[in-house]
This record gives sequence, C-alpha cells and structure tokens, in this order.
Amino acid sequence: MPWWNEELTTLRKKALAMRLRYQRITNDADLRQERRQQYQGSNRTYQAKLREAKLKSWKDICTGTHSSNPWNLVYRYAAGKVRGALTLSTLEANNNTHTADIQSTIDQLMDHFIPEDSASSDGAHHKRVRQLMREPMHTTDDIRFTQREVQAAIENSSHGRLQGKMP
Repeated sequence: MPWWNEELTTLRKKALAMRLRYQRITNDADLRQERRQQYQGSNRTYQAKLREAKLKSWKDICTGTHSSNPWNLVYRYAAGKVRGALTLSTLEANNNTHTADIQSTIDQLMDHFIPEDSASSDGAHHKRVRQLMREPMHTTDDIRFTQREVQAAIENSSHGRLQGKMP
C-alpha cells in the first residue's frame, strides 16, 4: 500500500502490545482499567495516523491529475486499472557483461532464443537437411491432385467457406 510507512508499523505494534497487556490482567480491576486506557490511547493515536496517511496519499493522487482530464488517473485508480510499468531486468551476456538498457536486453533475449539461421554456421547434419529441402521429393506413390480435389479442399477449409465456392 503506497501510504504505509515505518511509523504506522511501530504504532500498530505498540497498540497491539498494549491490548495484550490489558487483556492479561484479570484479577486487579484498577490496573486493568489503567491498562485499558493506555491501550485505547495508543490505538486512537495509531488510527489517527493511519487515517492521516491514507488521506494524504489520496490527496497526492488527486492533485497529480491534470486539470485537462480530471478523470484520468483517479478513474483508473478507482477502477483498479493502474498497473506498474513493465521493467525488464538486466541480463548477463555471453561475454560476462550485462545489458544496460531495454533495447540491449531485448537484443540479448532475441539472440538467445532465436539464433541466426546461417548456412555458413551449419554442421554436417544441417547441411544435409538444407540440401534435401532444395531437392524435389519423389516417391513411388506420388499421384497428382485433380482439380476437383483441390477445389473440394478449398471449399472445406474455413477460408474457402468465407470466400464462397471456386468457379
């Protein structure tokens, strides 16, 4: 919560401790009344500081809104649409250096997850795969498609149904 601070933490702990001290006294009515008053005073102080911090935070949000669009930040905050900015952290590159900005972080991610596809860096297996992809494939069961088969396939696809039947 943006309005929470160390002072509120301290006051809350003190109020809870005072309440426990008050609740533990069972056989001495005068001491119990004294501790009750201490607890109530401590709790009032805590509650007052809490309300003050919340109000100050709300006023800061409201005054941070531009007069040209008074519902901009306040409306988004009330609707729960305020989000933190996307922050990409620093990454370690291959040469033991670290990225310094968003663009270098994105570049590092792209280089790692989507490496360059270059024939010059291919090993024997990849060279063979590239060669096989360039050659036409012929098998003994190859039968040419008829125009009717192609037309039926297009008509049965979702794109073909949207376009209508072929002539």
